[in-house]
Amino acid sequence: MTVIKKAALGLSIVVLAACGGGGGSGGTSAPNPTGGGDTGADPYPAGVNLDGVVAKGIVSGALVEAYGSDGELIGTATTDSEGRYSITVGTYTGAVKLVLKPQEGALVTCDIAECRTASGGDEDADGDGKIEFGERYALDYQLTSVVFVDETATEVNSHITPLTTLVAEKAGITLNQTSISTANTYVKNMLGLDANPSEIEPVDLTKASSVSEQQLRFALLNAALEEVAENGNVAGVLDNLSAAFTLNIIETGALDSLSEGISLVAAAVKQGNQNLTGIEDAAEASQSKLDDVIAQVCGTGTSCSLKIDLTPELNSNLEKAKQLVSTVRRVTIETVDTVNSKLREDSDGYDSENVLTQLDAAEEIMDEEGRDTVMAFSEIAVVLGPVHTNCCIIA
Repeated sequence: MTVIKKAALGLSIVVLAACGGGGGSGGTSAPNPTGGGDTGADPYPAGVNLDGVVAKGIVSGALVEAYGSDGELIGTATTDSEGRYSITVGTYTGAVKLVLKPQEGALVTCDIAECRTASGGDEDADGDGKIEFGERYALDYQLTSVVFVDETATEVNSHITPLTTLVAEKAGITLNQTSISTANTYVKNMLGLDANPSEIEPVDLTKASSVSEQQLRFALLNAALEEVAENGNVAGVLDNLSAAFTLNIIETGALDSLSEGISLVAAAVKQGNQNLTGIEDAAEASQSKLDDVIAQVCGTGTSCSLKIDLTPELNSNLEKAKQLVSTVRRVTIETVDTVNSKLREDSDGYDSENVLTQLDAAEEIMDEEGRDTVMAFSEIAVVLGPVHTNCCIIA
């Protein structure tokens, strides 16, 4: 009976509402300009600073915008000649998305053998029509990075590179501490990295002389993402990788290309910046890590799909969701059984005063009385004859 199904559905909705809809506590609320509840004192009197280095080579004169978890702009800065930026976001806590945007005068230092054909806005120092190692071209793509600012933070480093862009895209639209952490773990595992990309300070491969092997490995891989780009289309390479990561799959050939790209970048750096040591060792280590990913994740196949290990929080939320579904199913069945028992006259739980029972009875009475009324009008029409039948038409 339709009325039974509606009643069962209504009670199920009540159960869902009482359970809070199954929502977890890992989400990030909208920015609160006061930094939380009114405690009588500002816990962050100096405010929170976001700073870092922007590089694909070093990017100077570019706009960096910081957005809160609700998409609201909370700060801006322009990168200096070394690619550094600093943004004060006051007492904001929560997820932040940093977006590097082109603007007039924004330039990228080419850190591979040849980046692109020279065009307007580029700095082609030797005038050969090509932007080569150490020369600069006008920024024409965006890079992003995501970071979480907790309640105890006063300064947060978040560098912005092609690798951090892959993390930001993997983290998705709804940003919180869990989604950012999960995205970092995924990109690290898929590209053989040993740290979150936003935490490793980029180096200028065209000028640096002494940096750590880890910094070199990350710099070589960032540069390789441009090395494999066709006609300098960095955005296209990042879009393709991001799409693959969203589907949790990447072609073995793409990883092989990156590995080859690292070799080419290392050769260009060795030739163009002879003061920088350790390039060959860093390149070999980076390639070895990519080879490990191919062997462990891809095997002999042409594509790689990484097994995703859920964080404890995600596992907990998944278990809660399963329990909620089980509870709703059980309550719905019990509700239907209870309603049926009150409507069946032969049941011990039959209740003649139950509103559903009375509605059923009213429906039956209406049906009987409706039939009697129609019959009465019919008989009257016969008695009055055809000339009077219009009196009985109901408008």
